[in-house]
Amino acid sequence: MLLAALLLGVAGMGCGEQQGVPRAAPPPGPVLGDAADGTTVHLVRGQHLQVRLSRGSYDPPMSSRPASVVRRRTVGGYPGTHPVEADFQALASGPAEITATTDAGCLHGRPRCLIPQRLWTLHVVVR
Repeated sequence: MLLAALLLGVAGMGCGEQQGVPRAAPPPGPVLGDAADGTTVHLVRGQHLQVRLSRGSYDPPMSSRPASVVRRRTVGGYPGTHPVEADFQALASGPAEITATTDAGCLHGRPRCLIPQRLWTLHVVVR
């Protein structure tokens, strides 16, 4: 019985895994806001990144390379009045940009208003 349990335990191990040694979890991810505009952040695969934009009404942030950095969750933002919060996860090595643009109802009406919009950009490098 003991031999069968040991064999099952060994058979269930993946290549390169050591028995009893769990994989290391990625470090906690940063929480970045309005002041991070134009900066670069370095992540490891599996690590999360939170974006919290409070100035103005932003559309939900987008990733330029969802295969590398994917958005997992978004709350708030335009068309609502609450600040936008988004959670991203690093999936594959390489660069990506996360961008968000301020938005307002008058930009979608006729005639369209001419208010200035702000583009928020974060450069991400996944190792």
